[in-house]
Amino acid sequence: MIASECAHLFELLCAAYPRQELKPKSGMVYAQFFADLSQEEATAAVSRHIATSTFFPAIAEIRALVIRTRIGLPSAEEVWGELVEFFGDATGKVAKPANALTWESARAVSLDYARFKQISQAELNRVRVGFLATYEKRLASMLDVENAKGLNLPAGAKPVPKELASAGVERGGE
Repeated sequence: MIASECAHLFELLCAAYPRQELKPKSGMVYAQFFADLSQEEATAAVSRHIATSTFFPAIAEIRALVIRTRIGLPSAEEVWGELVEFFGDATGKVAKPANALTWESARAVSLDYARFKQISQAELNRVRVGFLATYEKRLASMLDVENAKGLNLPAGAKPVPKELASAGVERGGE
């Protein structure tokens, strides 16, 4: 993506979140980390974030939305819904969720067909919470790896730590 497209997306974010205080060079930092994204992907991610979040995004959040879309991974809630539908189907007509991450997360909370059929609603709610947390944690690790691949960093360099990417900054120069 070219600099003017990055600047436009940053201006869009600033307009959507007018209370966010940013330092003068914040736009350049966002542009640096958006440069390897396509305009279509970045615009879609920024639009999705604006539509679903009340907080100004960290660079990592926008990049994660792009990567998640690229590799086609559904949200934890979507996957949980697929599992419940699959396990609850007595007809055998509901397709088995194909996402390997789904099954890794289900195994991590000891959820299988037999247990699903035997547990109470209260226990199922507790299993759901564990499943969602496990899925999101594993997905975040996967996204970190994919994100770093796309950054085209020099050999030995590491991406900006999440703590810095998501740190609040002040708007200056206004």
